[in-house]
Amino acid sequence: LLVAPVGTELPATVNDAWRDGWETIGYIHEDGLTVDVDSESEELFAWQSKTPLRSIVTGKTMTVEFTMLEITPKATALFFDEDVPTGTDAAFTLNVSSDGKAKEYAVAIDTLDGGSILTYVFPRATLSENGDIEIESAEFQGYPITLKALDDAGTLCVITRGAAA
Repeated sequence: LLVAPVGTELPATVNDAWRDGWETIGYIHEDGLTVDVDSESEELFAWQSKTPLRSIVTGKTMTVEFTMLEITPKATALFFDEDVPTGTDAAFTLNVSSDGKAKEYAVAIDTLDGGSILTYVFPRATLSENGDIEIESAEFQGYPITLKALDDAGTLCVITRGAAA
């Protein structure tokens, strides 16, 4: 999983190295990621018909849900929807604001499917939900979050598939 500022250039093909500005977010829980697509539609009926004559899409959303396992400045900032704090992975301080001002991110997911790379890129996404931080003995303390894709000139997601290098 990679994150970048909105507008960061994407690779031309799936085999290109990720360009400057994209950063990995670290380890993700072994359950992986879930990409959810939800379409809403309205069915139009005629008086003479019990079945719809037309279906109009009234909305579409895409989300990606995952749990970050590394407690780094980047992951902590993403979970709390804040600017990345200065410091190191071992020592940093993050002030969580109360203003509720949402940040936007570009998000990319690279997956390997047999001999192919499948990449999902959300040009614009925002934090839509953060789950509970469960603190238990002998367990990972992860950051479960859901990011929602935002419209980017008519695009929610760009999906590319190509041969693995």
